[in-house]
Amino acid sequence: MLYYLKEMNPKIKVIILLFVLVSIPLFYFRHTTKGEESIFIDPKDWGADANIVTKDPKYIAIGQIHLIELPLSKGYKVENEDLLIKVLYYHYVFRLGYTEPVFNILLSPSGKLYQLSPNGFDAQMPHNKTNGVISIGIITNEDTTLSTANIESLTDGVLKILSQFGLSEKDIFASRLKLIYSEKPTVSFLPSEDEKLIRLAEEVKKRVTGNIKPMLPKIELPSHVYTTEANPEEVVDVEIPFINKSETPIYGGKIPMLLIQTTDPNNRKSECFDQTSWIAPNKTGEILEGRVTKDSKGTIKFKCKGMLMPGNYTEKFEIVTVSGQSIEDASFTLNIKVKDIGQKVLQVRSTPTGYLNVRASPSLYSEVIATAGAGEKYLFYDHQSGFYKIKIDDKYGWVSERYVEILKDR
Repeated sequence: MLYYLKEMNPKIKVIILLFVLVSIPLFYFRHTTKGEESIFIDPKDWGADANIVTKDPKYIAIGQIHLIELPLSKGYKVENEDLLIKVLYYHYVFRLGYTEPVFNILLSPSGKLYQLSPNGFDAQMPHNKTNGVISIGIITNEDTTLSTANIESLTDGVLKILSQFGLSEKDIFASRLKLIYSEKPTVSFLPSEDEKLIRLAEEVKKRVTGNIKPMLPKIELPSHVYTTEANPEEVVDVEIPFINKSETPIYGGKIPMLLIQTTDPNNRKSECFDQTSWIAPNKTGEILEGRVTKDSKGTIKFKCKGMLMPGNYTEKFEIVTVSGQSIEDASFTLNIKVKDIGQKVLQVRSTPTGYLNVRASPSLYSEVIATAGAGEKYLFYDHQSGFYKIKIDDKYGWVSERYVEILKDR
């Protein structure tokens, strides 16, 4: 053999040498195991069938989030989910020839989330990204097939869950989201449908089991007391500075990572609630910066509407995540001084119906244009024929003097 090697064409010698050098590491990598959790062995060695999945998974892409439906072969019943995860990993990484994992996370039929890595897997939520893309494999069988409707729901829910682990929607969303589905035309929608996103997130959370510990943002407030002044019903801006002490950035945008809400346990409407800017009677706020990195300064701004009566008011607030989770040491007190500008104020008394009709003119036969609730306060501008003229919902109307109390008349 040495004689033939000696007489062999030098080019062929180089080719053979390269083949040997490449084959040895590949053979070692393919057959070397790394403990009981290793995935670098054939599924038949686990007593499992590798032919339990199809080779044509359905695919969804939403910005930097990729969802891949992994349908199991017809008739296959899941009995050992951990074993199933290993087989799927083997199938998509080795059998189909992927050089990198095709997914970072797997959602099992029971709703359990697995985080995958080249050296194995563990049942934990992820806390980082791979190459800026999060790929989620969704395992389905005959009982859990994904329709277009519930895959959209799952998508929105996954985004919300990931945001609790240092991954914000800002990190994923562009100005618009594009939903790509193999059996549906591309559709676009704005990510500002906040109520829809939160509602769908709750549905997804119900499917998730295990010990999930959210990685909440950490911030530092330079002060925990702030003061502002306003005229009655004047809307003023209040800015709350903070320092990001998290390891990951805090993002603003259409769906900011942080919001401001009242600390009232019953979630009653804030005294400075402004209907035109608050997202809920007890929740508001926007981050002025698009991205606040670690140890950098940011600002949360919200609008405060002055109360009707002059005086000094105090209200307590806290900074929370977009999903409503409290952040440690992030509460503050807002002192509001409302100036006396000679306004006239009335308050609605209790009525047999619980509300008071607001009419288009000072007459019981006039059209009802709105209703005012018991205890509500309004500026009044005129008094005629037993009726007071007030402004409600940006329009003027008249209420009976029988069911109001004058708080301030000058």
